[in-house]
Amino acid sequence: MLDIYKNLLTEKGRELHAKSLAGEKIEFTRFQLGNGTYTGTESAATLEKMLTLKSGKDYFGISKVEVANESTCRLSLIATNKDVKEAYYVTELGVYAKGGDGKEVLYSIMVTKPDKPDWMPAYNSETPGSLKYYLYLSVGNAENVSITITAGGVASEEDLLALEERVQALEESSAAMVGIKRMCADDGTPQSSTKWTRIGQATGATVEFARGNEDVENDLMNLWPYNKIRPCNLTMAGEAVAYLGDPDFDWYGKTGAAAGTSVMDEIPSDMYYSHYFAKDSTGQNWEYKIIAQTDRYPASVSVKNLMQRADGTKPDHFYFPCFLGYVDAAGHYISVAGVIPTYNTSCTNYRNKVKTNGDNWQIIDVWAWEVFAALLDIMSADSNARDTYGRGFSESGGSAYAALNTATGTNTVTVKQADATKFAVGQIVNIGTAVWNASIAQNREITEIKTSTAVDGGIDIVVDGDAFNVTPEAMIWRGCQRTGSTIEMASPNGTCGPNDGLHSNRCLWVEDFFGMLHTGVDGLNLKFNETDCVLEMYVCKDPSKYSDTYEGYTKLDQSLQLNPDNSNNFELSGYIKKEHYIKDYPLLSMPEVVGGGAGSGSYEAANCWKNKNGQRPFFGGTFNNGANVSPRYRNCNNGFGNANWNYGSRPLSDFVF
Repeated sequence: MLDIYKNLLTEKGRELHAKSLAGEKIEFTRFQLGNGTYTGTESAATLEKMLTLKSGKDYFGISKVEVANESTCRLSLIATNKDVKEAYYVTELGVYAKGGDGKEVLYSIMVTKPDKPDWMPAYNSETPGSLKYYLYLSVGNAENVSITITAGGVASEEDLLALEERVQALEESSAAMVGIKRMCADDGTPQSSTKWTRIGQATGATVEFARGNEDVENDLMNLWPYNKIRPCNLTMAGEAVAYLGDPDFDWYGKTGAAAGTSVMDEIPSDMYYSHYFAKDSTGQNWEYKIIAQTDRYPASVSVKNLMQRADGTKPDHFYFPCFLGYVDAAGHYISVAGVIPTYNTSCTNYRNKVKTNGDNWQIIDVWAWEVFAALLDIMSADSNARDTYGRGFSESGGSAYAALNTATGTNTVTVKQADATKFAVGQIVNIGTAVWNASIAQNREITEIKTSTAVDGGIDIVVDGDAFNVTPEAMIWRGCQRTGSTIEMASPNGTCGPNDGLHSNRCLWVEDFFGMLHTGVDGLNLKFNETDCVLEMYVCKDPSKYSDTYEGYTKLDQSLQLNPDNSNNFELSGYIKKEHYIKDYPLLSMPEVVGGGAGSGSYEAANCWKNKNGQRPFFGGTFNNGANVSPRYRNCNNGFGNANWNYGSRPLSDFVF
């Protein structure tokens, strides 16, 4: 649908209008699309004098005219691209008519906003598409109106209905739109298969995900908006001083112009996300997720408006962290390779640390998370991100392995040979008296693994750092890993090694978006309602108001159901079968139904853990969650002050240029 700023009768149209009032018949003959250039400031007087479109392109027959009231008609206009050889943006639409003298004139003109044209693609020799418009025109006396029926016009309602799917096909194939759709029940419960169908420019795309450093094919990386996303070195003041491929670019943020920067994905904010449900002509319900350059699709959310600051300014880009957050020696919360992310502290602390970076810095919020997750969903067309982007490091934690040796002043822990496959050189481990305990050594890198000469059937795990004492009570376990394991990958998407749960994943250059640490997000707070036994959801889109309270937040009508019969904090957890559709916040995805036959490889292919303690939500899953991890994983069982070994967050930034 054209986003218009002017829709009026021409002077010639007004002359016919007057004749209609006097009893003369008006015959609407055809309409024309054009791609003339308009500034958006043209006056009505200027446009009324036009005799033709500025740059007329193709003519089409009038499909149908209906009487809206005694002086107004509703025109159904359908433009097919079957004869369109060269694509163009549609900026103007003219309707032609003639009176009793038989002379055809430009009756009315409709002009789009300069930045909101429609798109008429060229015919691809396979499936023609259509644009459909409904136009209300003043005609004086509606009884004196007829239309010219030609091969280009479709007059019957039955034919209009038959064209509905072709119209939709054109909309789905229009420029600067990528999307996915899947079948679902009338209540929105999706099909059990995790697969989606690509639509728009994504239709027919080949999208492969790398394992290791292989070079794979991915058509979408050459299309908008993916071809506008690029890693950069971002200063604390918000200047991108180097981009991936530049000589000065540095994943570690240490050298040259990149010194002291964070490594962030620069993502354009000038896009719209649309999430909605619609039935086709057979009555089948479909769920759609679309990213487009215009708001022509239902329930469209402007990312630029979403990122609006408290002072009303809107960023041209937002900067999404390529790595989990790390508090550096200066106390800044940054995103760089080569460090062990900061964990075991609260989101309250992360929020305070990131404020030291300067203005327009915050910890990642639910809105940025959901925009990024939508980009990933559309690229993969599969809810099971573990099969596409990879399982990440999700299979590595939660187990501790007993030491077999006793030693003083050593850097070696000897474990059973059967446990050797659990460890690899370069991994980060902790040593303590149990899992989640690092009282002996913390954040140590494995430098060597070898057969023990001191313990029969043993394997020596050698780590870096200061020496320590080991007794048979000691346990060694894997925790959060050092960032940067994916930077040698040729592809921006996939896993840095085999998809075995022991190698970090990469999503649009973002490492371990899910599967390494539970990621705390701002902008969404939860609150236990004992009467209804639910977690209420409160949202905020103003980062200046993000807090561990509910002040400045809006309570949603939807909530997260708990189990009143479960003595364990009313817990109701499981794999997600259906997500809430929140009309006022269609970007937000939170579980409505868990269980009910859903599993790790069906429906949303993601898990949710929730109980009455939930206040601060954590997304993505962690190194000990295995098949639960996903961009849709939701951990809703921790208070605002929660800190743990497998919980972290990320810094986020947006700037106005």
